[in-house]
Amino acid sequence: IRHIPPEVVEHSREVLDHREDYDHKEVKYAEMVFELMEQKRTTPLVPGEIQAFRIGEVGIVMLPGEIFVEHGLEIKLRSPAARTFVVELANGIMGYVPTRKAFEGGGYEQRLGNNSKLAPVAGEYMVEVSCGLLDSMFR
Repeated sequence: IRHIPPEVVEHSREVLDHREDYDHKEVKYAEMVFELMEQKRTTPLVPGEIQAFRIGEVGIVMLPGEIFVEHGLEIKLRSPAARTFVVELANGIMGYVPTRKAFEGGGYEQRLGNNSKLAPVAGEYMVEVSCGLLDSMFR
């Protein structure tokens, strides 16, 4: 679970203390910040299963979460298979898995919440593990 900046905690506390001044969405995100703080305290790592299969000259990688397209393209470019398919939302749901660059720009997929709780390096880690699995089957 990614780092929760003190200013995010402070803003979330302000929102929850004055719920009537904020819309429902803002209140929900504030609640999620405190849920994630507790989750990070008790279980700071989010387990996930990554699988790869070989069918002839085709490689199939199955990843948990909603993987940004750049991660999938990197897996395909680095794959030794003649064709590679990347399947997201397999083996569980971890929320969005943005690229490190996407975190710099902000947006819905990067906003801290239950739908986006992984550290910015999570996608890179998934790419490395996926490519390692493919290499082990095709090289």
